Amino acid sequence: MSHATVEALDQTKQAKADAEARLPSFAEALRVWLKIGLLSFGGPAGQIALLHREVVDERRWIGDRRFLHGLNFCTLLPGPGPNSSPHILAG
Repeated sequence: MSHATVEALDQTKQAKADAEARLPSFAEALRVWLKIGLLSFGGPAGQIALLHREVVDERRWIGDRRFLHGLNFCTLLPGPGPNSSPHILAG
């Protein structure tokens, strides 16, 4: 397969994952953020990993690509990244 074909397949797969994603209610999101806050004493790296597992892998609220895009955006904001993590869902 050519590079362009592989890239097109990856984009199609990502578009399908994003289409299947559903945004949570405020109460659902609050429970997840509270869980992450209580379980992740140990710094931003742990919080980001837990957030990725909860939001992308388990609950499928957003796709991996959108998560990484939001995480990159959070690095531009002042303060630790996890403090800005709700922006990832708002994305």
